[in-house]
Amino acid sequence: MNNSNIQNIFVIAHTDHGKTTLVESLVSNRTIKKEEDSDITTMGSLFHYDLPDSVPLPLGLDSRRFLLNLIDTPTVDIGCRLKESDDALVVVDVVEGVCVSGQAMLQLERINSVLFINKMDRLILELQLDSEDAYQTINRIVETINVSIQLGGNGSNSKQKRIIDPVVGNVAFGSGVQGWAFTLENWAALYETKLGVPKEKLLRRLWGNNFFDDVNKKWVSNRVSEDGRTLKRGFCFLIYEPLRDIILAANEKNSEKLTKQLYYININLTNAELEQTSRKELICTVMKRFLLINNCIISMVVKHLLLPSPSPHNNII
Repeated sequence: MNNSNIQNIFVIAHTDHGKTTLVESLVSNRTIKKEEDSDITTMGSLFHYDLPDSVPLPLGLDSRRFLLNLIDTPTVDIGCRLKESDDALVVVDVVEGVCVSGQAMLQLERINSVLFINKMDRLILELQLDSEDAYQTINRIVETINVSIQLGGNGSNSKQKRIIDPVVGNVAFGSGVQGWAFTLENWAALYETKLGVPKEKLLRRLWGNNFFDDVNKKWVSNRVSEDGRTLKRGFCFLIYEPLRDIILAANEKNSEKLTKQLYYININLTNAELEQTSRKELICTVMKRFLLINNCIISMVVKHLLLPSPSPHNNII
């Protein structure tokens, strides 16, 4: 295997934002190394990932197989450990937001990073946010991370850093404890299959100030139409609301409603699965079947941290 196919990826987060749960969810029983001493515990989770045939093999690589070592390190030790790697998977609790330690790590270490916005289920089940409030909550995290990256990019010895941008695909959303995650591209691909809209065309409508005017059948950049109607953002009605409806139906154990929603995304559950006694188990079963976390997060890490970018001048600070 080419040495460029072997990579340490540090998983960093503020305390209780879910990094350990995420790593465990990703690699399950594949953990092969655990180092302990009196002060520090570092868990290295080593596993292979095969690059799909649909992704062109970059120049300089002779294999589609990657060896990844996800390293979960206590927050107190991250500053030292990050010197061993330029790459990190940053985990942020969507409700708690970016904490001071997370901003400091990005500024100090000059790292390349991808972002996982964790505990999305809390927006739906705990806070019960409407779609626009949920979007604003998530967007504040993205903006805060980018400010930290910009501050970390100052100085003569710093590298140019890529911004965090959901449209680019270096941001994923999901729930580590429930085992599901997605990028905007996952939803764009779904709608391409269902509606015939090219995913490249739809992708840019799924984030930012892109609102659909269903009367005039067009996308606009203003939330309020010329005749005073409040329009819905693409992310809100194409991603968050369908996601919320599925999770709420599972939480309510409304088999009829849930079955109809899952039919649209080609997911069939057995009667035994629908009748699971635990609401939590049913949500996990449904969401893992729909948006399995392993496929999403590891693909994002490989694409945006391991593979060279085809256009080095795009999305650079």
